[in-house]
Amino acid sequence: MGIGAAITKLDRNFGWSFLGFVLAVIFGALAVYSEFWKKTAPILEFELLSNTPVLDVREKLPDLEVLYQGEDIAKAGRTLSVMLCRVVNHGSANLLSAHYDNKAPIGIAVNGGTLIRAELSATSNPYLATAAAVRAHGSTVAFEPVILEPGEWFLVKLLVLHKAGSPPSLTAHGKIAGMHSIPIVLSVPTSDKESFWYRAFSGSTWTQLVRLVAYFLGAILCVAAVVIPFTAAAEKITTTRRKKFVARFRAVTKIALDPADEFIFSRYIDKGPQYVQRLANAVADSDRLQKRVEDYLAAKDGPQLDLLDLEQLYMNDRLSEESPVRMHRMRLRRDYYETGEMIRNMFIKKVNGRWAAVPDRLKVAAAFIDYIELLDATNV
Repeated sequence: MGIGAAITKLDRNFGWSFLGFVLAVIFGALAVYSEFWKKTAPILEFELLSNTPVLDVREKLPDLEVLYQGEDIAKAGRTLSVMLCRVVNHGSANLLSAHYDNKAPIGIAVNGGTLIRAELSATSNPYLATAAAVRAHGSTVAFEPVILEPGEWFLVKLLVLHKAGSPPSLTAHGKIAGMHSIPIVLSVPTSDKESFWYRAFSGSTWTQLVRLVAYFLGAILCVAAVVIPFTAAAEKITTTRRKKFVARFRAVTKIALDPADEFIFSRYIDKGPQYVQRLANAVADSDRLQKRVEDYLAAKDGPQLDLLDLEQLYMNDRLSEESPVRMHRMRLRRDYYETGEMIRNMFIKKVNGRWAAVPDRLKVAAAFIDYIELLDATNV
């Protein structure tokens, strides 16, 4: 059974819309995720964008001197590096002044070198250009506590003197409410922010095709993961309930049941009460029954009727949503199939040249329909 047929069967068996149920599950899961799992808090990170030596002279030149406080740093085996550190809020909530602890101001410490200079280099908005500030004390740099919205940042440039061949490193200090520590992560600086649509559709044509196929297959798998278990569970529950109704009817009816009556009960269990009701309706009008059987017998061997797919076609299609032409064709297929079933299972037979219901079969079908209607079970 296909996914579409499974959804159709669920909609037919239950009063609620299965699509509405699936949407309720999806949005309910999103709500639960947002309420209990998704972290809605500021996440402050220090991103080390670069750690680049200013002096990178491969050969020593006798006439080249770089002095710091009167000392030639090259001859002393030392060099200068520029470190770029971006302070950014990667969380989903604003970082407010109340999140800072004045007793433990946030900042960074330079390890393995001497801090020469620290300055604010760039910001993501005009407010930070005036509000953000850095204060250097020895080898540590403290940052002014500022409000950082999600994704906002300011960039700090450090000039560090250190031993050649041993690049300096940074450690973070300070306290932000809700965070045990402030991480320092390596990152790649980007000059421009990439838009959502650029990230979604960037790449070659082949990349887009692969994404399209992958997303399509992923969507099918997700739908199947929801539909198939529900379909199996719904069919199991429905079949079990119908078997119970049949067992109760057998126990309470005073009609003498024949093995041929099993056709009525088995079709009720497999196809529902509507099928049994259609059997009774089909034999109610004698003239219409003659015409129906004659059409079936004339068409069953003809090229216009494919009996192999008959049951699958009419049981899985939602007739109410079909065009009038297709609805007519589907009803014909259904009538041909059910007419053949009635003949093969001795629900109808030919008497004195006319087709009619077998009285005992019709009596059982009518009594069973009354019974399940009495129990208000016509939708199971």
